[in-house]
Amino acid sequence: AAAASQCAPYTTLSSRKGTIKSDTDGSGSAKMQYDIGTACTWKVQCTATEFVKITTIKGGTAMDSDGRTDVLQLNEVRLTRALRNLAVPAVLRNRTLELTYHVHSDKRKSRNYDAGWSVGYEC
Repeated sequence: AAAASQCAPYTTLSSRKGTIKSDTDGSGSAKMQYDIGTACTWKVQCTATEFVKITTIKGGTAMDSDGRTDVLQLNEVRLTRALRNLAVPAVLRNRTLELTYHVHSDKRKSRNYDAGWSVGYEC
């Protein structure tokens, strides 16, 4: 099992519909406690006739008191800070979604948006 401050470096999701959340396994609502330098990737693969649709984007990425900000990347689209239900056309034209969370903020310092983020998807 992964330590509380880590996540699986690469996880392929088999569900055609779901929500990826910013805890250690991408499925729960735990407070983010990743170590600096952590990169977690979740991959959604639709069939050859389907495109990935992002249904919701909520929450936010953390920024510590020194100004270091975490990044949530949806294929080539990079999002930071407050997230909301956004249309992300570059993602919607793909049959595959790779969502990567890059941790740059220090969990030992004061952080905003520490409660996490979630991304809903479907094929």
